[in-house]
Amino acid sequence: MFQTKTKQKSFRELHTVQERQAIFKDKISHYPDMIPVILEKHPKSKIQHLNKQLYFLPQNIDIYFRMIQFRDTIKSTLQISSKQSLYFHIGNQVLPEDIKLADIYEKKKDSEDGFLYITFSDLEVFGFNSN
Repeated sequence: MFQTKTKQKSFRELHTVQERQAIFKDKISHYPDMIPVILEKHPKSKIQHLNKQLYFLPQNIDIYFRMIQFRDTIKSTLQISSKQSLYFHIGNQVLPEDIKLADIYEKKKDSEDGFLYITFSDLEVFGFNSN
């Protein structure tokens, strides 16, 4: 479920804007109450890549509970020990855990394709560019 050595292309590199818009439109029609998230490893992180980039998270549950559960699922998939930290970032900020995912989605979703792009890292680093 993950890659260790090869550089994985980002979702934006793999798909044109038109392809991403079509994927978004198709997926959101099947999951209208979910938030479409593209999850990618931050380039400076030493954690391996995930093979899957597209996830759907419920928008009506507070982000603290849901992101903890999601983070634990990703840590398990990546076979990261419970003692090792895993951080989620949007842009150059650590993803806050005290607001609703729907609020983050409305503010931070991509204006071109509608996805919420989140990077993950083993580092809690501020100020690096995850675009």
